[in-house]
Amino acid sequence: MMLKAGLWAFAGKGGHQVVNFALVIILARLLTPEAFGIVAAAQVVLVLSQVVVQFGLGAALIQTDRLTRSMERTALTLMLGMALVMAGVIHLATPWLARLMTIPELVEVMPVMLLTFLLSAVTNPGMSLLMRDMRFKLLAAIDVGTFALLHAVIAVGLALAGWSYWAIILATLASTAAKAFIVWYLRPVWPILRMHREEVRGLLGFGSGVFLTQMGFALAQRVDNVVVANAFGAAALGLYSRAFNILDLANSLLGRAFRAVLFAGFSSKRRVGSSSKKAMQPVFLRAHAFAAFLILPISAASIVLAPELVMILLGSQWTQAVPILQVLAIGMYFRLGYKVSQAFNLSEGKVFASAWRSLLYAVLVGVLATSGSRFGLVGVGVGVLMALTIVFTLLTQLSLSVLQMSAIRLFAALSPFAAMGGISGAVAWQLAETMRGAETNGVLVVGVTVVVMAALYLLPLWLLRRLPIIHELLEAARSLRRVMGNRIEEQSN
Repeated sequence: MMLKAGLWAFAGKGGHQVVNFALVIILARLLTPEAFGIVAAAQVVLVLSQVVVQFGLGAALIQTDRLTRSMERTALTLMLGMALVMAGVIHLATPWLARLMTIPELVEVMPVMLLTFLLSAVTNPGMSLLMRDMRFKLLAAIDVGTFALLHAVIAVGLALAGWSYWAIILATLASTAAKAFIVWYLRPVWPILRMHREEVRGLLGFGSGVFLTQMGFALAQRVDNVVVANAFGAAALGLYSRAFNILDLANSLLGRAFRAVLFAGFSSKRRVGSSSKKAMQPVFLRAHAFAAFLILPISAASIVLAPELVMILLGSQWTQAVPILQVLAIGMYFRLGYKVSQAFNLSEGKVFASAWRSLLYAVLVGVLATSGSRFGLVGVGVGVLMALTIVFTLLTQLSLSVLQMSAIRLFAALSPFAAMGGISGAVAWQLAETMRGAETNGVLVVGVTVVVMAALYLLPLWLLRRLPIIHELLEAARSLRRVMGNRIEEQSN
């Protein structure tokens, strides 16, 4: 079940990111860094507000042992009530926020963004219920369809028409409205006028811990944007956010799919009583090993090929984003790895233990990014990297303590991928520098370097395939291939 769900989750995120990849390339040539900075500033406010509105209620619907229709409606009512209050507060605070972030355009764009925010609140309970039912194939179709057919088309069309930052804002509103309608049609949930105290207490009891955890992570992922906007302005925020978004293409595909599938899967195992500490240890190790196997070569390639990636994807006006991209790329595994640990921790009900770690993460990002801002945007990136390393360590230590497993086992599982990633990255760095010195075309530099890196990374791992962790990953890949084969056969019949 988890394997098939993971397949569809990755398919959905993969399709989304293919479209997003093309959209990044197109919009970077149609819009200015200032336009992206304005959008990023508005998103800082809305992402944090969405966490407040959800209050962990979606996760509570997924994790609870006994789910009733009344509980679903209660969750939606609570979210809508908090969303309306939050929208009013944000509307009143928008002039102050615009001055704080030195982006006056927030005053005109925020009302439209707040409408998007309210639609997201309506969508969340239905999305969570579909995840609980492990209907990731359907979720993938909704995600890819609304993003590709609405968001991308509208954003490019309006950008070509000269609508600047409004192109992204209106495209987001349209795709969010379409997703809200589709999800409600497939999994309708209505508000309830009279809520039961026991259901409210049960939802908020688990949800409050998840809320604190999500708020910590949301703050940590956005407070650096506030630091950049306040210290350097909208153009610098545009550069910083674009560098982050290049890396987020991989993180969105892998991280969100990992978190959603693992949390739903771990929770499902716990509900049916089929999980034990000993049985979950290899599952946890495989998840981390798979994350390392996928993300470490991407991380190394992003560091080595950052100049070419920025030029090819964004264009010459974005060259100042290269060193920021390289610094942030160092932490790609930590960003994905902490999501694996966090999914396990939440499925085990360790919400408040996770909460203080996530809130500490937000504080560390704020403090270290502010300190690093004295050295420019790269200094902000270094501060974020330091905070990311700390939270990865803290969350993984919590998982290991729950599993009663030593850190040495985790290090042993990750070491083959870390070693091969480091070696292939070092060789690729020298190769890329040589080709640049010979004034080789950037696309050719990327192509040759990626091929060499892939060979240097995969061949040694294949030779080491008898190592337990690599053998287990290969077996999982074979199982995945059988699932795909059976699926194709079912469709052909």
